[in-house]
This record gives sequence, C-alpha cells and structure tokens, in this order.
Amino acid sequence: MLTPSPSVARAVAVMILLCFAAEHLVLLPDGFRAVSYVGVGEIGLLLAVLVAAALLVGTDAVGVWWYTALIGLVHVAGYFETRLLGLPLYRREIGHWLEPRDLLSVFAGAVLLALSSWVLLARAQAPQRFAPGERFATLNRS
Repeated sequence: MLTPSPSVARAVAVMILLCFAAEHLVLLPDGFRAVSYVGVGEIGLLLAVLVAAALLVGTDAVGVWWYTALIGLVHVAGYFETRLLGLPLYRREIGHWLEPRDLLSVFAGAVLLALSSWVLLARAQAPQRFAPGERFATLNRS
C-alpha cells in the first residue's frame, strides 16, 4: 500500500480545514438570520475546524487524525441531511443538491475524510517496531 507523506498529508488537511473555517465565517451572519441555532452551529463548526488545524500543525498524532476524519464526516453527513430532511425550522436547503458552494464543501469534506482515513489505515498497517520494554513506556506516556 502506498503510504501518505506525513508532512504533505498534514499540509493538505490543514488547508482544507482553513477553507472550512473561511466558509463557516462567511456563513455566520446568514446562519443567525435564518434560525439562531444554525448560527450557533456555524460558530461550533468554525471552532472545531480551527482546533483541528492547530492540532495538525503541532502534531501528527493518531487521535488528531481521527478528529479530522470526524470533521470530514460531519460535513458530508450534514450536506445529505440538510438536502434530504432539512433542519428543524430551517428547510430551505431540501432538494437543492447542485448549489456550487455546497458541492465544493461536500467534496472537500469527502477529500478530508478520505485523506484522514488513508493516514489512519496506513498507520494501522505499519508494523510497530519497539525495543524491549519501550512499548509499555510509550503507552504510559500517552
């Protein structure tokens, strides 16, 4: 299996996350105008993607990649949920599958999910090489 370069994978993920942050920042006023909880959700997503980007800049830990995969999954699932069912008191997105900004967002979410999954799969398949006793010392530091 081809393994992703850690530095390239982190850089690509950070760029996608920063694009998500910009998107949620732009959508913030519309979210509060539509229904206040949508605006609060935009703030939550904005903070979540900024935290993930900051963590990826600082570390390459498996937990950070799981968190990043979750963000990609939330974006993809949110796209389908709002198009199929809508949100309580906010149903204007139902059936609007081809909005360019939304298509770009769901594509970026899918790429982020695929990239995170690739990194996690490559890590899971990589053989672990530990010196005697080092394995338990590593587990205790986490």
